[in-house]
Amino acid sequence: MPSGEGGNHPISIVVFQARDGTFGAVPADEIDGDEVVIVSEYDPFG
Repeated sequence: MPSGEGGNHPISIVVFQARDGTFGAVPADEIDGDEVVIVSEYDPFG
C-alpha cells in the first residue's frame, strides 16, 4: 500500500496560489525548492 493510503501515514502537502489566482496542492516531496518562495509553514500536529 503506498504511503498515505489508509493507515497512519501522514503526507506533507504544499498549497499554492498560481499567478492566475487559482489554488492547487501537491505532495511536499514533489516541490523543487528553487521554484518557490515559502511564505508560511503550518504543522497541524505540532
